[in-house]
Amino acid sequence: MLQVNFELCRESAGAIFFSSSTMDTVARVKTILRDTLNLGDRAERLSVDSPLLGGLPEFDSMAVVTVVTMIEDEFGITIEDDELSADVFTTFGSLVNFVSQKATV
Repeated sequence: MLQVNFELCRESAGAIFFSSSTMDTVARVKTILRDTLNLGDRAERLSVDSPLLGGLPEFDSMAVVTVVTMIEDEFGITIEDDELSADVFTTFGSLVNFVSQKATV
């Protein structure tokens, strides 16, 4: 199971707040999802707990491939097949956490 990196975010009264560097990642990942899945304004309502797989009908296996490719291009990272699992795409927060960890390596 994917673990949340608490160096990248903090929790207060049940809400999770990302650091300023991670906020940039949040915005960039939202843009990728908005553009790839044609979410329009719905992308702005994505929160750390928003489900992706099984929660967004547009987010199917073909969309996963496109999102991964766009993330690699946007962040200048390489994501190996063995790094990907359903856990990465469980929620918007799990995806942002994964991208943040990869981008800092």
